[in-house]
Amino acid sequence: MATSYPVKHVKLTLLTSDYVLGATTCALFLSLRYHRLHPEYIYNRIQKLGKEYNLRILLIMVDIVNPVVALLIVG
Repeated sequence: MATSYPVKHVKLTLLTSDYVLGATTCALFLSLRYHRLHPEYIYNRIQKLGKEYNLRILLIMVDIVNPVVALLIVG
């Protein structure tokens, strides 16, 4: 029988990044299909980071047939 413990003192924080990789490093995730529909999305996310992280990594999922043009726009 598994023992369950109540969760106490959970601090609610609003993360500005998708992944926190260290004290000064974060990663954001972007689907190219989503970027084609909402091109301003990733730029707004990066702007919301402010000066919170020194190193920012963008993980891009290539989920469209011809990604060359979309990747040039993101870059």
